[in-house]
Amino acid sequence: MPQEPRVRVGILSAPTISFTLTGLYSTLSGEMVTGRQEVSLSESGLAVSWNGRVSRSLEFEPTSYAGDSFELEGVTIGVDFHWERKENQRFRGALRVIVENGRLTAVNEVNVEDYLVSVISSEMSSTSSLELLRAHAVISRGWVLSMMSRGKEPIPPADRRPDVRALNPGPSLIRYWDREDHLNF
Repeated sequence: MPQEPRVRVGILSAPTISFTLTGLYSTLSGEMVTGRQEVSLSESGLAVSWNGRVSRSLEFEPTSYAGDSFELEGVTIGVDFHWERKENQRFRGALRVIVENGRLTAVNEVNVEDYLVSVISSEMSSTSSLELLRAHAVISRGWVLSMMSRGKEPIPPADRRPDVRALNPGPSLIRYWDREDHLNF
């Protein structure tokens, strides 16, 4: 049976990231860890510092995908909305911590179907009709799988991409949020 695809989702970017591993997680070095953890940007600003060790990135893989989770502290939700705030958020799947643009970025690697449950529950009202929720699931699944398959192809250099202004001349601003904006997740 083929393994379900996994998607990487950037969650939080900061100089220091605090989180709690609920359940048993393994690191790339085979170390088993659980409980509250904190990682920080190394003095050089080019690596992750954790428990006195410095590395290019960290990976925490759950030993039981069904039961283990991690909670990130201080996740900004509602970005650029009037209700924007920070709160702790719990996630299933693996946690990756990478260095990106002089900061640490927490990346959740999760099965596509679990990602879709999260997307639909955060973007739709619980009072929406079942048909609307199903349609949203189909559209979201198609979009994320399309973005993931596009991620396997190299991104053309900016000077070889089509100029969207030629497609829509005039004084409008066009901004596309696609995988080109996030090369690491």
